[in-house]
Amino acid sequence: MEAMPLFLCAFFYTGIVFFVIDKFYLNLFKSALMSAIFVFFSIYWQVYFNFFDEIIGGGLSFPLFTSLFFLFFSFVSYVIFQSKFSFEIAVNFSATAFGIAFFISLSNIVFYEIERKSSESLLQNITNEEPVKLDFIGKKRNIFYIILDRYADQETLSIEYNYDNSGFIEFLRGEGFFVAEKSKANYLKTAQSLSSSLNMVYHSFTGTQIPADKSDWTPFFQLIKENRVVSILKQMGYKYIHLGSWWPATAEHPMADENYRSNFFSQFELRFLHRSILKPLLQLFHNRESRQSVDSDQCLRVPRKFARLRELAKNSEPTFVFAHFLLPHDPFVFDETGRCRNTEELKTLSVEQGYVSQLRYANKMVKELVSEISLKSGLKPIIILQSDEGPFPTRYRLNELKFQWDEALDQELRKKMGILNAYYFPEVNSEIFYDNITPVNSFRVLFDSYFDADFPLLPDENYAFPNANNIYDFFEITETVRRVHQ
Repeated sequence: MEAMPLFLCAFFYTGIVFFVIDKFYLNLFKSALMSAIFVFFSIYWQVYFNFFDEIIGGGLSFPLFTSLFFLFFSFVSYVIFQSKFSFEIAVNFSATAFGIAFFISLSNIVFYEIERKSSESLLQNITNEEPVKLDFIGKKRNIFYIILDRYADQETLSIEYNYDNSGFIEFLRGEGFFVAEKSKANYLKTAQSLSSSLNMVYHSFTGTQIPADKSDWTPFFQLIKENRVVSILKQMGYKYIHLGSWWPATAEHPMADENYRSNFFSQFELRFLHRSILKPLLQLFHNRESRQSVDSDQCLRVPRKFARLRELAKNSEPTFVFAHFLLPHDPFVFDETGRCRNTEELKTLSVEQGYVSQLRYANKMVKELVSEISLKSGLKPIIILQSDEGPFPTRYRLNELKFQWDEALDQELRKKMGILNAYYFPEVNSEIFYDNITPVNSFRVLFDSYFDADFPLLPDENYAFPNANNIYDFFEITETVRRVHQ
């Protein structure tokens, strides 16, 4: 389980702290009490910091807060050291409370894993669907499926961000891409969108396929990991290279011949680090001019993945490459040149500024990639350059858990559903494409065009769900998002 290494590290860390403090106290109960205070502070540092920062109205610095804590810790240590009270009752009470909290946390993890396995089993009749066996004689082209997460369409960029992206769109067209200018995401969120496009179907969960917890994303994650597109291509002899993100659903793929994980931390580990004292310590010791603490993992991950894509451009073996970039998705750590912003810059950066800077950086990297692929590839590859969803509306960002999509304004739905959707299909008549084609049909067109398959196109539809607690109750918004686009 993903959490177990952190539990072991925390246990080991607590032991070291106790060993050091006990050298000073030489008293089991006093050492245990002070160790608990120190460990809880260091693990939940961000919680305490945010609490006191809010009390004083902002502006609290890490050095000041840490200095005040050590003064407080030293004072309490001295008082306890001088005290003749044994603290046995206090330590026993604290140990009992800690034991109960630990047991509850461990139980939650165990129950989550059991529920996750149960959710996975609900999908057997979907993920175990017999894949289509396509017979193809000839040289197979490499296929690149590149996801730029939350990359908006031109209209959204112009209206919401005051940014003209026509230069990049014209570059793609000049390189032979068809850009579907009126394309919309089929679903609101990445998990729903990718599980739809990679299985070439709309979601139709019924009865026991819907988890008891309607906020559980596991079935969508599983559909991504056991998708139909990869099954078909693997049967046709394609090698599968997966360039994932830190997000669990795409971090690794069980069917991949190569999982390229360029990041060191998982999502769970990143959350832990951001909450603990390790985050500000890394901020102090990192190069402040080039990296933003733990988020520097993103600064390293993205360019490495683009570099790996450029290497794969000259791969002669038939290869399917899936690459998921959390770009221009937050955190907004890149400026338009690819330089990683420092912590001070991020404090003054608006969401709109950060988003546009990262979008411009994404454009730069894609241009370099496409140019290199054109130069290095013998047989021109197939490229699908696509976003899974658009950026979030402002009201959603302010209250994600309680936001009601069934009460969203038309403009908010348009912003969320408008996406980049571009196709490079060498030696195929571009008339097979149309301006409002959606991701659910991407691989249907691909298989029909290159492998003589018979996948009829599905109606291009768009769906939302009411709120975070009801992610399976889909309702159609096709007419709404098309109407505001016109």
